Amino acid sequence: MREVLRLLGYARRYTAHLLGAVVLMTVAGASTGMIALLIGPILYTVLDPAAIDKPVELYSDPIFHHKIYLSDFFSAGHHNVWTMIAFAILGSVLLRRPLMSAGLKPFMTKGEPHRSAAWDRLSAASPQFRRLELLFSTIWGVALLAECAARLVGAYTLPVTTMVWLGTVITLGAIAVAIVAGGVAAGPIQKMIDAETAAS
Repeated sequence: MREVLRLLGYARRYTAHLLGAVVLMTVAGASTGMIALLIGPILYTVLDPAAIDKPVELYSDPIFHHKIYLSDFFSAGHHNVWTMIAFAILGSVLLRRPLMSAGLKPFMTKGEPHRSAAWDRLSAASPQFRRLELLFSTIWGVALLAECAARLVGAYTLPVTTMVWLGTVITLGAIAVAIVAGGVAAGPIQKMIDAETAAS
C-alpha cells in the first residue's frame, strides 16, 4: 500500500495531464460510437435520391425523451443532410476511422465469417489496407460534397423548375461517380481479402 501511495505522489504533479488524457479518451470513444449511428443515415438517406431532406435523428434519450439530431453538430448554414454526411465522412477520414468502411465491409465479405475475419486482420495489421479504407471514404466524401456544391450553384443560377429535375440528376450522377471511382479502392481491398482468406 505504501508503494502505491508513493507512486501516486509521483503522479500528482501530472494530475492536469492525466485528467486531460481521460477527457480526450472519453471524447475519442464517444466519437467512435457516433460512427455506428451514422451508418443508417448514409445507407438509407444518402443513397436514396428520393429521400426527403429532413433532420436526421441520431439518438433518442429513453429517460427524458430528448432527441439528438445530426444537425445539432453543425452551424445553421450547414443543415443540408447531404452536406452534413459529406463532412462527417471526411471528418472520419481525418480521425483515421473511415466511416464508409462499415458499409463497404458487408459487400466485400459477403457475410461470410472467414472473410469478415480476414477483413479484421487486414484492417488491424496492414497499412496498405487501412490506406485503401481511407481512400474509399475520401472518394465518397468528396463526391457528396461536390454534389452539394453543384446543387448550391444551381439553386442560385438556374430556375426552380429546372432544379426540380436537375437536382435528382446531380444526385444520381454523384452516386455513380462515387461508385465508379470507389472501385479504385474497393478492387484492391477485394483482392487483399481474397488473398488473406486463401492464406488462412
